[in-house]
Amino acid sequence: MTKPILSITDTVSEFVQSHNDLVNIVGDKAFLNTTVDSDIVGAINSIDTFVGTLSSLTTDATGNLVVAINEVDANADSNAGDINTLFNNAGDLTNLTTTAQSNLVAAINEVDSDVGNISSLATTTKANLVASINELVIYSVTNNVNIGTLGSLTTTAQSNLVAAINEVDSDVGVNTTNITTNANNISTNSTNITTNANNIATIDAKFPSSGTSFTPAITNTGTTPTYGYTAQTGFYYLLGDMVFFSIRIEMASVVGGGSGNVLITGLPFSNADALQVTCATGYVANLTGVSGADLAAYVEASTNYIVLIVKDAGALSGTAISPSAFINLSGWYKK
Repeated sequence: MTKPILSITDTVSEFVQSHNDLVNIVGDKAFLNTTVDSDIVGAINSIDTFVGTLSSLTTDATGNLVVAINEVDANADSNAGDINTLFNNAGDLTNLTTTAQSNLVAAINEVDSDVGNISSLATTTKANLVASINELVIYSVTNNVNIGTLGSLTTTAQSNLVAAINEVDSDVGVNTTNITTNANNISTNSTNITTNANNIATIDAKFPSSGTSFTPAITNTGTTPTYGYTAQTGFYYLLGDMVFFSIRIEMASVVGGGSGNVLITGLPFSNADALQVTCATGYVANLTGVSGADLAAYVEASTNYIVLIVKDAGALSGTAISPSAFINLSGWYKK
């Protein structure tokens, strides 16, 4: 059987296992029946004291008690006196502290069974129990230096490494649960972020990054002169069925006379409402006989044109459009 040898680099758990194996081999001192029961060596020595010194045997055979006793037994009839002497040297069996007290062999076997097989020791030294225990003591002292001072542990438990490690293991279990919970929360938040991003993308898709252009134009309800433009631009955005628009008209020329009132045509969709929808007028300038601040506008119901009106004066006359007129307005309506 290969001898298990402990190394200075072995783990504490390996040391604990080797120590436990040694304890199992030695047995529980509490069960010693010898006079001396504080340690195994003392117990054996006490037995040795009861047995006596083999070299003091008066038999021809002095190697061990069995041979000596057998010799005595063989010569019992003729050597009764010698047997009595041997019996006296062996001592009174009833004084044995072992469970077995019928004979010395049984008592010694009992002690041997309690001690165990020395060859099974996991220590390097197997000559005897004292040498093996001394080896463990040296190993323990060396390991204490390598392990460090228990009082320097940052754990609450500092009495021994097992308690400290168990505390760390418990904390790891709690933290693992918290990490799992946080991971689930992160996953949920990630899903919510993705959902919100999709919602934002959906909403963003309803707001084009640039408007769609259309061409507004000035016309009269009566006779329309020939209008020339320096700027004639319009843009609109659709959000569902709502139309948001802006218009910029800058005149360059007006040729011929006209009649009727001014309209701005060219809106991309007709007003779906049965009511007029007011527009917001921006910068307005160079209208003949009209202040820009007095100008207002609205999208006519069920049409795609804008009516211009003057505060307290009604619809804007076509004669108010000069070659340098400038009209800027915006608004929204339902298509």
